[in-house]
Amino acid sequence: MNSNQAPEAKSKILIVDDKPDNLRLLSKMLSTHGYEVRRAINASTALMGVQAAPPDLILLDIRMPDMNGYELCQKLKAIEQTREIPVIFLSALNEVLDKVKAFEAGCADYITKPFQIQEVLARVENQLTIRRQKALLQKEICERKQVEKALRQSKTLLNQTVRITKVGGWSIDLVSKECFWTQEVSQILELSVEFQLNDSMESIDFYLSFYSPTAQPVIREAFRNALEDGKPYDLELPLITAKNNHRWVRTTAQTVYEQGNSLRVFGNIMDITERKQAEEALRLSEARERDRATQLELTLSELKRTQARLIQTEKMSSLGQMVAGVAHEINNPVSFIYGNLIPASEYASDLIRLIETYQQTYPNPTPEIKDLIEEIDLDFLMEDWQKLMNSMQVGAERIHEIVLSLRNFSRLNQLEKEYIDIHDGLDKTLLILNHRLRAVGDRSKIEVIKNYGELPPVNCYNSQLNQVFMNLLNNAIDALSESNDNDSNSRSNNQRESITSKIWIHTEKISEQLLTEKLKTEEKVVIRIIDNGPGMNEQVQKQIFDPFFTTKPVGRGTGLGLAISYQIIVEKHGGHLSCVSAPGQGTEFIVEIPIGNT
Repeated sequence: MNSNQAPEAKSKILIVDDKPDNLRLLSKMLSTHGYEVRRAINASTALMGVQAAPPDLILLDIRMPDMNGYELCQKLKAIEQTREIPVIFLSALNEVLDKVKAFEAGCADYITKPFQIQEVLARVENQLTIRRQKALLQKEICERKQVEKALRQSKTLLNQTVRITKVGGWSIDLVSKECFWTQEVSQILELSVEFQLNDSMESIDFYLSFYSPTAQPVIREAFRNALEDGKPYDLELPLITAKNNHRWVRTTAQTVYEQGNSLRVFGNIMDITERKQAEEALRLSEARERDRATQLELTLSELKRTQARLIQTEKMSSLGQMVAGVAHEINNPVSFIYGNLIPASEYASDLIRLIETYQQTYPNPTPEIKDLIEEIDLDFLMEDWQKLMNSMQVGAERIHEIVLSLRNFSRLNQLEKEYIDIHDGLDKTLLILNHRLRAVGDRSKIEVIKNYGELPPVNCYNSQLNQVFMNLLNNAIDALSESNDNDSNSRSNNQRESITSKIWIHTEKISEQLLTEKLKTEEKVVIRIIDNGPGMNEQVQKQIFDPFFTTKPVGRGTGLGLAISYQIIVEKHGGHLSCVSAPGQGTEFIVEIPIGNT
């Protein structure tokens, strides 16, 4: 290692938090891993410090007394000097809306407390890598501009030099056959004193012999045409000097006529080696810049995809925790209700038997009891109580089914595949989305038509597949709702009622012949989810699986649902996800999954 080489500068990180304990913990953690850490106890101090000495990255809390993290982030993004500094929010707020607000304020990433040290370090280094890549790209663009500027200056200087410097020249008298060569020609050819060009025609062949073998046929034919036919030429050709140096020259020739007769041919030769070298250097530089730009574009695209996966993973993790918590909280009271229904029914039966026995024993009740019997309508009560108990039991079982579906959906961190019933996953997803299928305002109820085929158990990640079903069905419902909104102003009530919003779900098992070394049959399940919504044009279909692409209004879609669904089906399950649609013809999503994929 070169002892004189300067060590790589540490990345500077500013931590902004109103809790001293948090500042000490994060500062110690980052300093231990080689970062230069600065701390600020509030947003105002941080803002002044960033403007005075901008850091490479900012770790920012949200809840602070004088100015919250959202406001500070917005101020930083509004200042040109600090706009490009990546900001990572580090907060205990884990609601999806809090995170959306953070990204709208301009943050690069979001970490929820309590955090894992390795996660913080990984995300910090990820953002610093992105910042370094951007800086490298800007530096290379600047260097390229400098090279182009230098080349332009060189060309300008070269053109000026051509005008003001002596250029090697020659002339041939076509009548006397005498030749004349300037001293500069000998200098360009690097001829010694004893080998100077003379005025005889033999000197022409001597002069032409210095051109490289590849240029010999070109220059000799051009020279002959100039002498015999008076045709001018202007060529750039390589030659080899008397000292064996390779050079490029520009050589020209022009015939002078008098009364229609050619009298003399004038020509010149100019060394353009430096210009050619500069052009070649620029060509190579442009090629390198194109390669670097392509590589950086690929790197940034991969970083963008990685960021999309991180955002979606964080969002789904938070959603899974929330769903699991809600399911648990609902399940406890429902279990109490469901468990007490049978004893309550038995107690009520005993009381009714007691009343019936009492009526048989004392058929003539007192006036007070008789009035009370009429007031409470005892006959109806004895007849209806069992119906009430049955209705309560059905309701409790329904809630229990929904809780089970929510628990199943919340298992988003499943590590191993298992054989599952595809139809069960579809039904549970529909159960969760049941509230969105009901009639709302002018929109009629969405009818779901199931056409389930005979399917064997499929080896897959159950929760991830349910997430795909959730995304596809949600998109179908959104499309139908949008179609209804667009039609509400142009159709009458009777027309709207005659058009029913529908979603069809078809499943089947198919077999395909694979072209391998041996003929092989692959079995797969195919799930088709079809809606009669407005459909999509071809341009939209080409982009629907791209991260962050969405046709929904701002605030109603992140553009990650279909991108993540594509990744789950194609990368995780070795399957295929495609879309067939046309404007006004509805949309069909086709999911294909190998039955025994590993």
